[in-house]
Amino acid sequence: LSAGKTANGSMARIGSLILQNGTFGSLWLRIGSAKQPAPSNYLLRQVVEGVLDLQGSFPQKRPLYVAISVRCLQNGEAVDVDWLTSAGFK
Repeated sequence: LSAGKTANGSMARIGSLILQNGTFGSLWLRIGSAKQPAPSNYLLRQVVEGVLDLQGSFPQKRPLYVAISVRCLQNGEAVDVDWLTSAGFK
């Protein structure tokens, strides 16, 4: 994480969220990675909606996956899973 990239390419920290390139052109939004706290519901929505809007400008959509760390959930941190589900994440 400190290098700002992985074997699949670049990554960016947005508040407590990490957005990174994955295999086969995918994007990963990581919640609770690197011992970061859960984001506010507002930040989570803004980032997800921004990424989805940006995808509309690409000729081919890149899949967006959301990963929530077990540690984050075990600590009882609030992640708006209901909103993620309503936004189409399974």
